[in-house]
Amino acid sequence: MRIQLWNLVFLIGFIVYVAIRGVFKQRTKSNEKAVNRVDALGKALLVLVIPGGLFVPPVYLFTPWLTFADYSVPTFAPSCEGLPGTILKAAQNLHLGILLSMTPEGLKAYVDAVIKNHDLWAFLAPAIASFIGVTLAFYLFNERPKNLATKKDIEQITTEIESSKSFFTERLEHLKRDVGSQVHYGKVRYECETKVFEEIWPKLWSLRMAVAMLRPIMDSPLRPDETKEHRRSERAQVFKSSYDDFVRVMQQNRPFCPLGIWQELLALRILCWDEAVDSVFLDSESQKEYWTKALENTKVIDEQTEKVCEAIRIRLTEFDRV
Repeated sequence: MRIQLWNLVFLIGFIVYVAIRGVFKQRTKSNEKAVNRVDALGKALLVLVIPGGLFVPPVYLFTPWLTFADYSVPTFAPSCEGLPGTILKAAQNLHLGILLSMTPEGLKAYVDAVIKNHDLWAFLAPAIASFIGVTLAFYLFNERPKNLATKKDIEQITTEIESSKSFFTERLEHLKRDVGSQVHYGKVRYECETKVFEEIWPKLWSLRMAVAMLRPIMDSPLRPDETKEHRRSERAQVFKSSYDDFVRVMQQNRPFCPLGIWQELLALRILCWDEAVDSVFLDSESQKEYWTKALENTKVIDEQTEKVCEAIRIRLTEFDRV
């Protein structure tokens, strides 16, 4: 071993460094690394650091294999007294910092001495070591931590995922309840409206037949005990009964009947009433106008009946989408 003061200081520092690394590794070996994204640059730097940081210093201190790397202190160095000189000598043995502590004149003298003695290693060693050290420090303190996820990071990510999962689960339950409520409401409404339509349609058809019999184009002959006025009176009573039943059912179910269908039913009711009025006041069966008006009213009433039927059919079809 080269027993020199600064070599001894370096050896002590090296032992402390290795001990710190050992304690750190021992304390962190139980940490679970969920993600480890070591790229090619990281592996290359580790290949440079491990031999250069752990093997080269002991080889230099305890063997003569690296004596070719020794260099002489420049002539300006002895003139540095006190602490500056001590720092400069320490930097000499460490191959780092010697260039940073020089003045422009000192740096020029150092370079001239290196060129004169052909001691290029003494010039290049600090520069190479500085470059490797800066590169390694930049990677370790800036880049590598970005690619590592510790157990604490995973716990935080897991907590956020669970929180998001809980939020979306709650939202899904709300949506299920809303959809279930809408489906139930649609089913109840479908049953209610179907019941209304089932009650209205027979009354509507009875009214339609009663209107058609007020003044039919082709009628059966009068019975021996029947007069024309008696027949008309009977048919008018049938119409009034059918009309009243139809209006009663409409009014009773008005809140439960869709607006579009209600409007179609109201239009049909008005047409039937107009036909009944015409059949009473236009008492001129021998005139062509009387029967022409009867045919027109019958056609319009039939068309309106079909509109009501189609509106009910479309309404029931809409529930198939729920």
